[in-house]
Amino acid sequence: PHPIARGPQATRVSSSPDPRLDGKVVYTMALQMPNITSYSGSWMMWFADRETKPGQDREITAPVPVRKVDPKYIVTAMEERIEGRVQVSAIIRSDGKIDTAWLLRHLDDRLDRSAVEALIKWEFEPARAAGQPIAVDAVFEIPFRLAPRTAR
Repeated sequence: PHPIARGPQATRVSSSPDPRLDGKVVYTMALQMPNITSYSGSWMMWFADRETKPGQDREITAPVPVRKVDPKYIVTAMEERIEGRVQVSAIIRSDGKIDTAWLLRHLDDRLDRSAVEALIKWEFEPARAAGQPIAVDAVFEIPFRLAPRTAR
């Protein structure tokens, strides 16, 4: 029997977008966003227990965002029609705060910076194992999409 992450729609996956998660039990889930600055798209999050050693699987509950900050879609990047996804790796500590966020996939310097600045302000109900809060390694995929141009 494989461990499963309890809580919001977390699914165990066989691969991750970051080699730092290799060899760990990795889960993924969509994080619904209000899409204030991006036309569409949920954030995706992959996460894994920081403490578990290979072969030492334990059941965990998913971290749940309690404070989300949408990144700013920088006006000059919008004018240049820059779209795509930024990937950021971070640690969600056992107190639910983000610790150490770093860029994995570059899109545009302005949007990369905006994504990291937004993510470090997020707060989570932490992941748990056996009822105790635990730290997890996480990778976030943050979409930047513009509304389709309307014909004039």
